[in-house]
Amino acid sequence: MLKYLRAAKNVLKNMHLKFLGVWIVNEVITSLMGFKAVSEQHGNELLKKRVFHVTVADELKEEYHWLGNGIYFYPDKADAEDWAKNEKGKNSFVVSAQTIELCSYEIFEFGDMMDEEFYKLKHQESRDSIDSNSLHIGKIKKVPSIFEFRHKYAENIWERYPKVKVCIARFPTVKLTDCPKVDGVDIRRRRKEFCVRKVEYIDSKSIKKV
Repeated sequence: MLKYLRAAKNVLKNMHLKFLGVWIVNEVITSLMGFKAVSEQHGNELLKKRVFHVTVADELKEEYHWLGNGIYFYPDKADAEDWAKNEKGKNSFVVSAQTIELCSYEIFEFGDMMDEEFYKLKHQESRDSIDSNSLHIGKIKKVPSIFEFRHKYAENIWERYPKVKVCIARFPTVKLTDCPKVDGVDIRRRRKEFCVRKVEYIDSKSIKKV
């Protein structure tokens, strides 16, 4: 048990060192372009008001979002189009938007370490509890779903590094699990998604239907 708790601590330690040791040194200014699938009603309202809805977790309903609370985008237009076609219903479409200019230290990119540690926990014998102080992800009573696990990790990053405005991650891969599909995770290919923490980090003038 202890070795898995130490491994989880190492994940955050390595992420912390990467954040401090690499990104702050290289202050590259950039702006991210993102694509988002929207329903017809939501999309028309968005184009009129030019303000995105912030996705927020509902712990009572166990509805979690893997990069924490914020506004989600695909950097690849084709992924957003696929999501619109399969998940958003008839007459859905895709909108694009750009973030404001960001320094590299305001962008946090997750590696695969969190997912690997999650599956180590998930595939071990069932546990009654996890040491929340060791995991730094808040109090939980059982091995969580991958979405709850990642949501709590992401929220920890947002809290620890308030200068971060965008978190980026790739979807888990097949090699991380023995099962073809786990907890509804998209494992078709290495899709990437990013989460913008607040609406003011998006250039409202850039929002358009594509």
